[in-house]
Formats: sequence, C-alpha cells, structure tokens
Amino acid sequence: MINLENVHIGTLLTYTTNRLWNDGSKDINENVKSIIEVTELFDNRFHYKTVEVLEANNVISNRTNVLINRTGGIFYNAINRLDLEIK
Repeated sequence: MINLENVHIGTLLTYTTNRLWNDGSKDINENVKSIIEVTELFDNRFHYKTVEVLEANNVISNRTNVLINRTGGIFYNAINRLDLEIK
C-alpha cells in the first residue's frame, strides 16, 4: 500500500499490469512490470511516464515498442487495487 504523502513529482514507482488479450485462438495474459515516474499531481490522480521495463511476458508483438514510451494516469481511489510500490 502506498502512502500518497510520499508521492511527489519525480517519485519512481514499480508498477505491474496484467492485460488479457486473444490471439484469435486462445486467451493470453500479458504481464508487464515497469518503473514509472510521476510527472504531474492533481487533486484526484497523478500522471506518469514509463522509464524502464523490468519484465514483459506474453506481450502482443506490435506493443513491444510502445511499452517504454507509455504514459498514463492513476486515480488515487484505485491505488490500493493496483500493484504499485515506491522504488
């Protein structure tokens, strides 16, 4: 569990995502573990950019080149449901 008081612009977090996709014949679970950096803070969320991919399993081939450049946002009310750790 992350204490939001410890999250600031520039904070590095380890973030693990799991995404289910289908290759036309079977369901495949994509797992990506990366280091993200907080880039913006808002009242209800923060934005991030991916700075390093630590592990990537079962990634769709056309997504491998976008993993390192991925940006996004995380709402504070979802933090406890996500696999996030302060680096």
